[in-house]
Amino acid sequence: MLSALDEIDAEIIRILCKDARTPFSKIGRMLGIGTDTVFRRFKKLEQEGKILGSTVILSSVGIGLKGWYAFYIKVKPGSSISAVGETLANIPQVYGLVKLLGEYDFYLEIGFRDFGEIDTFITCVRQIKEIIAIDPMIHASHDWPLPTLSTLQPDVLEWLFKCVT
Repeated sequence: MLSALDEIDAEIIRILCKDARTPFSKIGRMLGIGTDTVFRRFKKLEQEGKILGSTVILSSVGIGLKGWYAFYIKVKPGSSISAVGETLANIPQVYGLVKLLGEYDFYLEIGFRDFGEIDTFITCVRQIKEIIAIDPMIHASHDWPLPTLSTLQPDVLEWLFKCVT
């Protein structure tokens, strides 16, 4: 059974969410605890599945992307949603794919370097015979971190820590 976060675990996670490369010794100094304590707590959080790993954050502009394009996708009734999802997930430009409940079956996001790539992507998706609707929305000329979830602004994760005991 997973335990609730105590205040020290929550602070360790907050610090690491801002910079996953923060040394345990620095975290210990910030929290007034020993480096070994930070290490043990970090390992416990990993073992409990509360921390799955750390990552490098890329700048979309830094790697040459001009923006991102999002789509809502509707699949023909009776078609295999999971098979369509696998097909969509295997398209190289797709960096975000979420299965939905409701009018649309998927929400997906792609990055693009030029608008021609969007046309190529739409042509590719239209060849998937189970898809009956592709409704786009564009977000251009914007620098965003990849992956976006690990770079949330300060205090955005506060709702997560409401379970602190």
